[in-house]
Amino acid sequence: MSLLKADLETEKITDIPLIYFQQHNITAVLIDLDNTVISPENNQLINGIIPWLSKLKSHNINTCFVSNRFTNNVDHLEKQLASPVITNALKPLNKGLKAAISELEIPKSEICLIGDQSFTDVLGGNLLGLHTIKINPICQQEDKLSTFCRLLEKYYFYLDDKLNNQESNEKTPVLKKIRKI
Repeated sequence: MSLLKADLETEKITDIPLIYFQQHNITAVLIDLDNTVISPENNQLINGIIPWLSKLKSHNINTCFVSNRFTNNVDHLEKQLASPVITNALKPLNKGLKAAISELEIPKSEICLIGDQSFTDVLGGNLLGLHTIKINPICQQEDKLSTFCRLLEKYYFYLDDKLNNQESNEKTPVLKKIRKI
């Protein structure tokens, strides 16, 4: 499996049902902030995120937010989200993610990382052996670095898809020949 492919992809974070975490023995969730739960357009939390987080907590699933934002002024977010927020994470590097894991004090095998970027969130989670979920970004308005990463992402998955289709097309005639024998 590619380090850039998530275990699950879905439209938005609030679409992920509680049962999914229970079925995968996940007791803690690391969550990206920007374009995952906070809109870059207006810096507001997405609709439904607070009840969704409350549902997780009511079923003993811990949460911690891990962001590449370069700010330490997140007290208001920690109060709103009722969760720790780690900034300056530098995902996909593991420093910020390891800080979040130690904050939760839960084995990595029980932790899931949710984010909107393959080159930061999914790669960072997969490098640490976490379960990963990729969601679609909330909006298209982003900084230049995020826009560049999205272009790389599209190009990578385009090439990956082409390569996989080419390999399956090359195998098909062989399979047909074997079935005829």
